[in-house]
Amino acid sequence: MAVARRTLRTIAQAAMLAGLFVLPAYGTEHPRVAATSAGQAPSAGTTSARPIIGLVLSGGGARGMAHLGVLRELERLRVPVDIVVGTSFGAVIGGAYASGADLAELEALVRQVPWDSVLQDRPPRDDLGFRRREEDRLVSSRFEMGVGGDGLSLPMGAFSSLEVERLLRQVAPAGVLHRVEDLPLTYRAVATDMLSGDMVVPVGVSLFTAMRASMAVPGAFAPITVDGRVLGDGGLVNNLPVQLARELGAEVVIAVNLGTPLGGRETLSSALGMAQQMLNILTEQNVQRSLRELSARDVLITPDLTGVQFMDFGQVPGSVAAGAEAARAAAERLAPWSVDAAEFTAFTDRRRALQRMLTSAPPVAAAVRVETPDGADGQAAARAIADAGLRVGDPLVPDRVSDAAVRLQQQAGIERVDVLIDGNGAARSVVLLPVTSRLGTSRVRFGVELESDADRRNDFTVSGLYTRGSLNSWGAEWRTLARVGAVAEVQTEWHQPLGTGSPWFVSARAGTRSIDAVLYDDFRPRREISALGSTAALTGGVRVLEAGQVRLGVQRRHLRLRSRIPEEAEDIVLATGSRFADFTYDTLDSLGFPTRGQLLIASYESFGIDPDEQVDSYVARVDALAAYSRGPWSGHVYAVGLTGSLARSLPLSLGGFLRLSGAPPDSVIVDQLGFGRLVMAREIGRLSPALGGAVRVGGSLEIAHEFYERAGRTFAGGSAFTAVETRFGPLYLAIGHTHEIGTTVYLYLGSVLLPNGLVR
Repeated sequence: MAVARRTLRTIAQAAMLAGLFVLPAYGTEHPRVAATSAGQAPSAGTTSARPIIGLVLSGGGARGMAHLGVLRELERLRVPVDIVVGTSFGAVIGGAYASGADLAELEALVRQVPWDSVLQDRPPRDDLGFRRREEDRLVSSRFEMGVGGDGLSLPMGAFSSLEVERLLRQVAPAGVLHRVEDLPLTYRAVATDMLSGDMVVPVGVSLFTAMRASMAVPGAFAPITVDGRVLGDGGLVNNLPVQLARELGAEVVIAVNLGTPLGGRETLSSALGMAQQMLNILTEQNVQRSLRELSARDVLITPDLTGVQFMDFGQVPGSVAAGAEAARAAAERLAPWSVDAAEFTAFTDRRRALQRMLTSAPPVAAAVRVETPDGADGQAAARAIADAGLRVGDPLVPDRVSDAAVRLQQQAGIERVDVLIDGNGAARSVVLLPVTSRLGTSRVRFGVELESDADRRNDFTVSGLYTRGSLNSWGAEWRTLARVGAVAEVQTEWHQPLGTGSPWFVSARAGTRSIDAVLYDDFRPRREISALGSTAALTGGVRVLEAGQVRLGVQRRHLRLRSRIPEEAEDIVLATGSRFADFTYDTLDSLGFPTRGQLLIASYESFGIDPDEQVDSYVARVDALAAYSRGPWSGHVYAVGLTGSLARSLPLSLGGFLRLSGAPPDSVIVDQLGFGRLVMAREIGRLSPALGGAVRVGGSLEIAHEFYERAGRTFAGGSAFTAVETRFGPLYLAIGHTHEIGTTVYLYLGSVLLPNGLVR
């Protein structure tokens, strides 16, 4: 990373010394802006038919959508701008406009963005590597912390940066390839040095980096490090940077102030509300200072955004309309700066020249390399570049460069990837600058599983999963799972890829598991047992189909079964070996309430591999789940089939919520079994993104069949529920019924997948 920082610093210093911070030939600066933006005074003899106009866009989170309406009206009024400066979301919209975005396309994009997916505490599950997805099946919670020499640390932002950064690259594709100084309009973003509190205006960096730094709202998105400085949201120091526009040469300022309304007493009832109120106070104070800097010649536009909160991205159309209405109200003040149709068309053509050039004649890659920091997977970086098609001589299409950055971010388990495009000609060098994250290499996840019903059956388990990656040059990983409560378990595994970045791997696993359970006979409790088992396994496998994995292995089990009620004199002790094979394909977006993707798990285990054992039993199981969504409706179809002998294992049990709702937990255990269910629910509301997600009401239809040689039994049931998304997974309040067995009420928190049964 030090090399990358020196590279950025050298470029910036060389450009400043040579006076190179000027726009390329397709630029549209006012005749006196180029000199001023380079820190020089305008030439005394320079004249112009109109003054230099600076557009200042304030921050405001979701309220920033109003800037689109203002820009739309400025275009309708044919008011060109020479300088654009912005803070936070104002920096994002301003950067897109200054780099040549088409306003109609930009507005259509932000209207279609699934903001609920963008504002998540981590990247979408199907964007994670296979090992990370596998962790969800061990602990379904998403509550993670980093682990380091100084102890545990929370993520630096409540929301994942990956989806936000992906959106920034869509909003301003040119931002990936071009620096702030290379844009058709003079552009600057305002950020805050989070260590000194100073205002920072990033230059010598990509437009993407400048926008990302400016909108890093404390507590929401992690700050980023640029040239050794930790940069966060610029609204803390200058939310309406009027003075910066003046310093860049603006003679007339059009300032768009979105306002930062303070909350009432109810805002102070939570820690999150207190933090937001504090930020709003600081922001409003510096805005008032900026408003006093406006002159009588300047134009202030203040959209009426009553009822639109900082994170209220569901009101995009209303916010855009409010911005347009406020600009129309200022039309008389803006009229003196309007130009004729021909001049404004020329302005628009020049403003959009960069964007069009990237589409029609993009530069080519003269070189592609990665500045790999300590702890990052260098081979993953090379693989990401190859996967995205970034090769020397290929066109530097913004989507392709962005895809390489995202893939590297996913595969190497890192926090962020900066992209540096070196040069200004037809051939340019691409440098990917990974930024490591503690959560990527050493992390712990905590989870809670809860199942309680009206029959006073209560199971409560707390889980912890510790993962340590990058343990050697081939990318070894050590993972340990611990549970306490209804299940007491410790499992540890060493996972070793067979080469740097190789899809082939071997692993060694060992663990112990203890559980107390009730055994049923025709749904009536007959016996309470205590089972204590230990396992050791060696596995080899390969990742396939990007979202799949094939494994082959052997394992040794030791199991002790003790009857608690009624008591028996002797325990049952089993020691056996087995060989197994399994295939897993997983693209689900969630294991709590999946709404898209598929899951397929097929496994086979054969016992009796020791020469002195007489029993040769086996178990085969297939799980298949397909999730769907349409409008406010979503759900899944799930089917499980099991066949084999239970001489050595109890690999599947039914009963409990969504597992034959209404039947007692683990009350159906046979060696030939089929089960299927359909779940459907409608979204009726949403919690704040910082607290959770969707609130749904729905139900399930469930059917199970026990197979015998010539006969069998079929059970039908279902449930009705309300589900609330939380950081630990969906919390269900439900009533379930199985025909001729019973009805009960559930409180349930955990995965919807069927577990592996009592003894495994």
